[in-house]
This record gives sequence, C-alpha cells and structure tokens, in this order.
Amino acid sequence: LHSIRPVTLEFGVWLAMPSGHGRPFGASRPAKKRVLRWIFATLLGIGCLYVFAQYLTTSHSGNDPPDLLNHQVALAEDANGIGNGDGGDVGLDGKPHTFFDIEIAGVKKGRIVFALYDDVSPLAAENFRALCTGEKGIVPEGHVGAGKQYWFKGNAFYRIIHGFIDQAGAMTDSIYGGQFEDDPGGLKLIHDRPGLLSMANRGPDTNSSHFSIMIKPAPHLNGQYVIFGEVVRGFEIAEEINNYAIGKPQNTAGTEIEAIIVNSGQCKTPACDEEY
Repeated sequence: LHSIRPVTLEFGVWLAMPSGHGRPFGASRPAKKRVLRWIFATLLGIGCLYVFAQYLTTSHSGNDPPDLLNHQVALAEDANGIGNGDGGDVGLDGKPHTFFDIEIAGVKKGRIVFALYDDVSPLAAENFRALCTGEKGIVPEGHVGAGKQYWFKGNAFYRIIHGFIDQAGAMTDSIYGGQFEDDPGGLKLIHDRPGLLSMANRGPDTNSSHFSIMIKPAPHLNGQYVIFGEVVRGFEIAEEINNYAIGKPQNTAGTEIEAIIVNSGQCKTPACDEEY
C-alpha cells in the first residue's frame, strides 16, 4: 500500500503535465496520448453499457407497466382470433360480449358486437353491459330518462365526427344512478386503434351512459377517457355511420341521420346470433 500511493500521485501529476515536461516511468509523449485515449475509451464504453442496461429493463411504451402492456397484447390477439370485423364467430373467451343492431334511416345495417374489458374497467364495462340488456328496470324520477328502461335500445348516435368517433348513450342514466368514477386500469389503456370503446365525460370521474366508438387512433385522449372494450365484429357498420358526417359542417353529424340502436343485448352464444 505504501508503494501504490506515490505511484498513483506520480501518474496523476504526469497526466496533468504539459508536453515537454518530465516523463515518469520513462514514458514517451506518444505513450501519454495512448493512455489518455485508453481512459476516454474505457469511460465511453462504461457509459454505453449503462445506457444499454437501462434500455433492457425499461418498457418500450412510456410509463405503462409491463403487466398492462401484456394485457393489451393479449386483448389484441383475442380480437384477431374472434373476428375483429371479418364476420367470423365470436368466442366469448371469458369476457362479456354485447351487441347493437343498427338501422340508418329505417334501413337495417346489421349487428355490431363488442367485447368488454370487465377485468380492467369493471365499472364502465358493467354499466355498458347492463345498459345493453335493459335488465336494471326503470329509471327513477329526477334522473335522465326517467320513466324509461335503463337500456340503449332506441338510442341514436348523436355526435358523429368523421375520422374520429361515433358517440351515443344519451336519453338514459348510468346504472349507478348518476356519474361514476374512472376505472384506473381503463385510463392507462391507450387509444391506439380503431374500434375501441371509450367513455365520454366532462372531466375526471364524471362518467355516465355516454360512450364513443373510436374510428381511428386518438392518442390525445389517453389518460383522460376510460377504455372499456372494443368492437370484435361489425366495425364496418360503425364506419358507415361515421361516413355520414362527410361534408357536414366541421365534418360532424348528429341525430338527423337516424343511426339508431334498434336492439341491444348480451351475447348468449359464441356466434352472437340472437334474433333481431
């Protein structure tokens, strides 16, 4: 140890010496440059290894936790396997599936089928499911839709923005008797593809019966609106509704196009082929 300290000090003094001064250890000027280059390369290599290690341990999509990312991948794979708008059979796969039968200006257009993320967004998913079935009875006085069933049946799409959303859910209250809080898991999901079901609101924890079918990705909605499901069949019908907004002021249409949910319910069979 007594021999190391003088050598270390001498080496430090040598590095600090301007060219032309003494050369400890009998080192030449080129040798001094080689040592400096070696030190620089070593520090650079350590820095690169640190950055690479951080990269390997960090998710590729921002702040979303890995378990949530895996869930989103699984949902996407489920959608590909159960139709995703191609007219194939709908496998229930443990998630509740519901449907809308749609007419536009009195013309039958067919059925839209949804899978609901009741594991990630239980409040929003259960609200939507029950409003599809009408099972909760009559809306009491003092609430939106008083005297009518808690049911989407007969509801019109009232806000249709081309290339963005088809929005519906007016004319009734939530099954919780008013506004309800955001599902934290649903807020972490991202609006990254067409067909997602997203709650409409007036700010944090102001969910009701209003919802949107996303026509295109909308990252500016992330973290503000709960995602609680997706279209797994019949997305072309949502697109047809959306196309009625083309040429309207601000590319926005309303109830005048008469896009009506003439029936809704919960799927009881894998094919979701309940009678109209």
